[in-house]
Amino acid sequence: NRSWPQIVGDIRFGLSQLAAMDDLEREAHRLRPREVKPGGVTRIWRSAGERVTKAWTYKELKRVKAEIMDEYNQVSLDPDAQPLRLGLLGEFFTVVEPFCNMDLEDMLGRMGVEVKRHAFFGNWAKTWLFLETLGLSHDQQVKKAAAPYLSRDVSGDAVQTLGETILHQKEGYDGIIHLLPLTCMPEIIAQSIMPRVTRDYEIPVLSVVLDEQMGRAGLVTRVEAFVDLMQRRRALKQRAS
Repeated sequence: NRSWPQIVGDIRFGLSQLAAMDDLEREAHRLRPREVKPGGVTRIWRSAGERVTKAWTYKELKRVKAEIMDEYNQVSLDPDAQPLRLGLLGEFFTVVEPFCNMDLEDMLGRMGVEVKRHAFFGNWAKTWLFLETLGLSHDQQVKKAAAPYLSRDVSGDAVQTLGETILHQKEGYDGIIHLLPLTCMPEIIAQSIMPRVTRDYEIPVLSVVLDEQMGRAGLVTRVEAFVDLMQRRRALKQRAS
């Protein structure tokens, strides 16, 4: 039996592992649209989970993370790449689970799109295991941005979806992909409000409802069309300026 100090230590180390994975995944998002030969970053990233879980001490964890970052640094990058920036928002599981969203992030990276998202397991653990449990406030900037459109919490990630769409537009993002599972009421509410947000803030949003009938070919076609739309919008803005 483990003592309470040992249990607390285990939890802290587990959170450190999650934080390391979050950092490695963010770096993969940054590198994918810039690599000369697509696929190398994804191969490194897919090996990270097993390698991080085999680290049993902080020293080993630091070493493993540094090794993976070094492998990232050896990937050949296009110095002239100017990837589109896209916010990936929606229901937590559909956003973070590649099997559920058909490796959407890898797909976008190969199309020259840099994915940005707030949903990470480390952030989720920090928010819902600690901040919410202790009744502490969080994500006030997101809630403030969403308030004119959705002023109360309807559960799930609806407020986050709307608020981050607005914040991403202000940060100059080229577009948003909104993922939701079929019959997810909070995200359906966000989806019904989204046309007002896109009209007021002039940012393109592609909503994708995921269920067992969704085929990869259909998703690829919709994403390719959306990426083309974002490229055309960026080109028009550059000509206008």
